[in-house]
Amino acid sequence: MRKLIKNLEELEEFAKYISKKCYGGLVIGLIGDLGTGKTQFTKFLVKNLGGDIEDVVSPTFTILNEYITKKFKVYHFDLYRLNSIEEFEEIGYKDFFFDKNAISIVEWIDKIPECLPENKLIIEFNYVNNHPDWREIKWH
Repeated sequence: MRKLIKNLEELEEFAKYISKKCYGGLVIGLIGDLGTGKTQFTKFLVKNLGGDIEDVVSPTFTILNEYITKKFKVYHFDLYRLNSIEEFEEIGYKDFFFDKNAISIVEWIDKIPECLPENKLIIEFNYVNNHPDWREIKWH
């Protein structure tokens, strides 16, 4: 599926839609260039799951952040600085991915696609030519 997002309000509406599809053990993989909205989407998703949007920051340097929401614990990974599945295994990612009381959101999942379980949703963020604030979002 795909959707054209023209502003932050539409991105929040998309996150609200996705929040209704979430279930324990779901892994949401986010793909997109720097600045395309992966972390902003995560903020809105956490908010719509009943968490505090102010808690959400990019885990670029920490690799993993955890948030508590009314519906799930949320594990927020950023694989930008990782180079192999072995590095991700050292973190023990499988323990997080198979937590039935949580969802995992993984930015830059395309860097280590072999880590993806069957219970996944992939969301891709792309710039739209001639419209610097617009994004095309594809998900499957």
